[in-house]
Amino acid sequence: MRGVGDGLRGTRGHRAHARAQLLAGQPLGHVVIHRTGLRARLPHTAEHLTERGQHLAQLGRVEAPGARSADPEAERVVRARIFAALARRVLFAPAFVVIAIRESEREVSHMPNVTRRDLHDSVRRPVTRRCPRRAKSPPRNPCLSPLFPAAIITVVRVNRRILTLLAALLPVVVLGVAGSLVTVPFVALGPGPTVNTLSVVNDKQVVDVRGVPVDPTDGHLNMTTVSVRDGLNIFEAFGFWLSGDHGLVPRAEVYPPDKTREEIDKSNQQDFSDSESNAEVAVMRYLHLPTAVLVRAVSEDGPAKDALRAGDQFVSVNGAPVNTPKDVVDAVSAQQPGSKITVVVLRDNAEQTVTVTLGARPGATAKGYMGITTGEGARQPMQVTFNLADIGGPSAGLMFSLALIDKLTPGELDGGKFVAGTGTIDQDGKVGPIGGIQYKMIAAREAGAQTFLVPAANCNEAKQRTPDGLRLVKVENLSGAVQSLDDIKAGKDVPSCG
Repeated sequence: MRGVGDGLRGTRGHRAHARAQLLAGQPLGHVVIHRTGLRARLPHTAEHLTERGQHLAQLGRVEAPGARSADPEAERVVRARIFAALARRVLFAPAFVVIAIRESEREVSHMPNVTRRDLHDSVRRPVTRRCPRRAKSPPRNPCLSPLFPAAIITVVRVNRRILTLLAALLPVVVLGVAGSLVTVPFVALGPGPTVNTLSVVNDKQVVDVRGVPVDPTDGHLNMTTVSVRDGLNIFEAFGFWLSGDHGLVPRAEVYPPDKTREEIDKSNQQDFSDSESNAEVAVMRYLHLPTAVLVRAVSEDGPAKDALRAGDQFVSVNGAPVNTPKDVVDAVSAQQPGSKITVVVLRDNAEQTVTVTLGARPGATAKGYMGITTGEGARQPMQVTFNLADIGGPSAGLMFSLALIDKLTPGELDGGKFVAGTGTIDQDGKVGPIGGIQYKMIAAREAGAQTFLVPAANCNEAKQRTPDGLRLVKVENLSGAVQSLDDIKAGKDVPSCG
């Protein structure tokens, strides 16, 4: 009989096959059992096979066709003879499994080369091992089975594999921890929000004009921004670098180390406020409308905090008329700290006279100081307010100016096109360069812009990375920007960066 099995199922298969061979009168052959079956089931199988008739009785209940006799006694004798023959065949079959575990390859070899006599002797005379009483270096348990050294080898080899795996994973774990916790001295610049200056944000017009008739506006004149992401770890920085829409620049270029974050934010907010004031003055001059000197901001702890408010229009200081912001500075500086001055302002279209006790000017303590910021703007009754928070920098000046012109003049300035742009502006209407032009163009195109107004000084940079479907229009000043938009409506050629 020749069969292969891994456990009890295979052993039962051998028994059934042996029984069939005995009933058919065929001799038994060799038996080969895998190592797994030997370890797991061989002692159990030997226990059943070494006891004659103990677990083989059930074999007698299965007979070959025609083997049943009419005489019960004769049938019993036949069964007994079958049992005895089966026991002898199984117990003394020339099949003895030798398992050799090779240390280098850890393979299992089956060698059915033992004679029946060897098997018979091994069954009748079990091998006994005695533990040595004294040894120089005795093993922890020298009375273990012959398979124990192989088990030790297996465990050692498994441990080595685990150690190898851990050694390979350690750099990955270290890199993962370092990449997540270690920050890099760079910031990521990318496309920021775009805002339609003709729209409503937080229930307020972005460019709000009151006191004069306003032309209804529709369409898009979008300002664009650049997003700045700080505090990046290694993985985040690498991801932004691979994205293609972002760029990494040294942090010191955005946040100078000699200034605090609060100082930088305050400076950006001041630049944004100045861009609003410049846009208002540039539009007043472009449309030839009168301007006035206004209170732009009042210091919370300044001498004039209870007397003046933002938006007040200067009429006179100590009786001297005010036509420029310099007139206010000269009149106040001529007074000593502690002096009282009389200021006449126009507030809500009505004149009011207030008295301010001057303080000492920072850096020039001998001169008077009111603690206000002045600037030019639209003369009352017109009042212009820009309602856009959480944005810093001066780059919105051009688009604020165009939105204000669109509200103060008939027709739609954008001509039904989605127009976006960027650029600083001064009070004379000159458009200046900005940073991050490539990211602003991406943001504009993603928002749906078809035309993008580019400061002339940024054209070389812009044309190198122009998004598909975006038309670049070169702009040098406010009047040129308005003329280009009119020409686009008329289907004429306009200055381009290309």
